Amino acid sequence: MKVMIYLLGPAGCGKLTISKKICELCPSLKLIHNHHVNNVILGIVNPDGKTKLPKYVWDNVALVRKAVLSTVKATDRNEGYIFTNVLSENCASDLAVYEEMRALAKAKHLAFCPVRLSIALDELCRRIVSPERVAMLKDISTDNARHDHETQIVLRPSDDHLELDVTTLSPEESAGRIVDWAGSRTCAAG
Repeated sequence: MKVMIYLLGPAGCGKLTISKKICELCPSLKLIHNHHVNNVILGIVNPDGKTKLPKYVWDNVALVRKAVLSTVKATDRNEGYIFTNVLSENCASDLAVYEEMRALAKAKHLAFCPVRLSIALDELCRRIVSPERVAMLKDISTDNARHDHETQIVLRPSDDHLELDVTTLSPEESAGRIVDWAGSRTCAAG
């Protein structure tokens, strides 16, 4: 599938889990999860998963992201990708990241398929404390999840995109819906 699926959603909603299920359905897609990028820096600062990190950490993560995207752009690989991220509607730098991703898809001649995931707060708080998140240096604070849920809006893509509430969906159901939608976009673009 010649697509770039871009999963956007709050921390803890299941982006990585869903992405892995998409890869099972579409093995040619390469997964580049936001923590593949973030953990280069997070592994150095050793976060506790609860304390908000200082700005310099995220500035350095941005440098790593730039190198990753440059590498993806330069490679001959054009089978398709899945990227994940937490982007906020009210953050100019997050909007710039989104535009970088759109430009990368265009440069790679891939159908750009942004997906905006949402989840009910109670379910998010249940998921965010999983042991797997600790191992990946992810935020595991229900207080942070509640704060972000109340103060930040997940970026709404300006492009045609899929809105998917994953509160009651299994990862397999979510992946199936995303693959079906992305496939229809690939056919329409082809």
